[in-house]
Amino acid sequence: MEEPGIPPVVDIVVKYDFGWDKRGNGFVYNSHSGRGSVVGNKSDKILAYEVLSTYCCTCARGSKDEHICVKNHTGSAKSMEPKAAVDLCLNNPDLDAAGVRVTGFVGDKDSSTIAALRRESQHHIQKYLDRNHNIKSVNNALYNLKKGQHPFLTKGIIEYLKRCVTYAIMQNQGNAEGLKKDVLNVAPHVYGDHSTCREEWCHAKNNSSYVYKNLPGGKPLADPAFRMDLEAILHDQAGQAVELAHGGTTQVNENFNYMVNVRAPKQRHYSGTPALGRRVAAAVCQKNYGSEHLERTFEKVNLSPSVSSFRRSQQKRHNYIADYIRKPQFKKRRLFGKMKDSWKDAASTAAEGLTYVSGMGNVMERAADASRVSSWLPEDTPLKEDCRVVFVDIETTGFKATDDVVQIAAKCEDRKFNVYMVPRSRFHPEASRVTGFTVEEGSLFRRNELLVTTPPQEAVRKFLDFLKECSQQVVLVGHNFHRFDGPRLMRLFAEHDLAKELCAITFGLTDTLPLISQGKVRKQDDLAKMYLQGKPWRDLTAHDALSDCLILEGLVRYFKISDADLVDNILPIRSFMEKCAAARRKRTNRPHLMVMKEYGVSTSMIGKMAAEGVTVQELRTEYRLHGRSGLEVTLGVQLAGKPRVTRSKKVIDQVERFVKTTT
Repeated sequence: MEEPGIPPVVDIVVKYDFGWDKRGNGFVYNSHSGRGSVVGNKSDKILAYEVLSTYCCTCARGSKDEHICVKNHTGSAKSMEPKAAVDLCLNNPDLDAAGVRVTGFVGDKDSSTIAALRRESQHHIQKYLDRNHNIKSVNNALYNLKKGQHPFLTKGIIEYLKRCVTYAIMQNQGNAEGLKKDVLNVAPHVYGDHSTCREEWCHAKNNSSYVYKNLPGGKPLADPAFRMDLEAILHDQAGQAVELAHGGTTQVNENFNYMVNVRAPKQRHYSGTPALGRRVAAAVCQKNYGSEHLERTFEKVNLSPSVSSFRRSQQKRHNYIADYIRKPQFKKRRLFGKMKDSWKDAASTAAEGLTYVSGMGNVMERAADASRVSSWLPEDTPLKEDCRVVFVDIETTGFKATDDVVQIAAKCEDRKFNVYMVPRSRFHPEASRVTGFTVEEGSLFRRNELLVTTPPQEAVRKFLDFLKECSQQVVLVGHNFHRFDGPRLMRLFAEHDLAKELCAITFGLTDTLPLISQGKVRKQDDLAKMYLQGKPWRDLTAHDALSDCLILEGLVRYFKISDADLVDNILPIRSFMEKCAAARRKRTNRPHLMVMKEYGVSTSMIGKMAAEGVTVQELRTEYRLHGRSGLEVTLGVQLAGKPRVTRSKKVIDQVERFVKTTT
């Protein structure tokens, strides 16, 4: 019974948090100072605060002068948090004078604080968990599973599971049994069993065609091993239903700590002076009274008022924003914005490849070196006004990249060039049948007609002189030029040390294959038969380089493709040389990588790896040194704004299976 004349004691619930004045790194906690704050559960105002310090700069200098000593704590930095909680909640004269006592305590999962409170208290104190810190523990548990035995967990899956747990907690405030039931129901829900779901938040109930927006493929999870681990996490949450049902959060305390950090930045040392206490007090006033706290301060010390109308408008705006961000539509919009940013970031990362991976710098450097062109590359030059288009065609002894060039022909406006060379290698039977070229006793014949030939060194020099006669800068144009004629022509010039001179005069190469192809009709001679009618065209011999140049020019003019269009679709000479280098790497590495086809890697992906300089030895070495991460970086490192090969999880799984099996 209450004694007459003594007002009743009111039990209250408070929110408590502690902040230190030194950046923590997760391993060392040795800050000289910190501050604890107690916030009313309903008012969101700071009811009490305390600044603790283990250091006084005046005492540290050995001064014997009178001074305000700020050292009021002798224990470790970790012991500051429970000590401040006891001082503020149990030994607080202000709370005693107000006739209130703390019986409920909202905080994080720090057991030392609640243990200290219950040890010093004469009455029971109920601990309530901060929902934000609690969700962080769920987040950490899920990411530990991802690092361990469940690598399939993506950020999207983890965020979705956290959101489900959050909904279960928020929709059952004050209802511990309901919270426990809904939390345990998260596992069946994400595994496609909606028999125990509440219709208020589960849209999949009674909807067999429901698509999970945040799960892979829109389908429920199916891994039974992960379900067991997930249920263990959920059972841990359900076991704390009483502490979680309160729905409390120390976000207000966190906001106060931020306000203190603005006034007393952690990179500056205020711990040993009274300045820290004053700065914390200023943050308390700002938190409790808003922008108008300065007016109260000026009035109390008899100073002239400041711009009060401006401060009132600022406070009014602050209050409006604080009310608005609590509305459901704002929270939905904020969640959508975060998801949109996540989608955008994921798309950008997939497109760009890996730009940074901690501890993998050496792997990324080796991958970049393997893809780099080791030979000389020409510099990009600006397009000149007098640049001319030159139609070029060649004939070879076969279809391989190493076959010899037999004929070079070109046409630029009214100028024509044509030269024949005796090849060193034999003609492929099919190539000889199509072109009519044969070699007999060291002489070149075309359908039994003896041809006048030129030594290769002299032939390429004459062709270079012809290009210089056309203009100071040229664009070489041919049909299927990027894949066939261009690389073989460049190889011929490189054999005679004239590649640099050719690159110096060539702005780039244009392939007419995508410009004049008509559906499935892509070959030049088929296009000529369909669109170039009349005797002049019929008299031209197909598969003769000079005739092919004339035919190609006729097709280009027939389809009204201007010289400007040919220049717009150009492949710069530097890019072409890089492409040729990639083709050489592909020819060298591809045969050794083809064994991965047995493990599911596609032929096109093997070709892409070979072109980027990936070798079997490189894959095995990086996997031995760094495991799967080494493969992810080796294949996915960003080069020239895109992944070196791929970041596809499926492809990396196949490569990992190959390396594991064959190592």
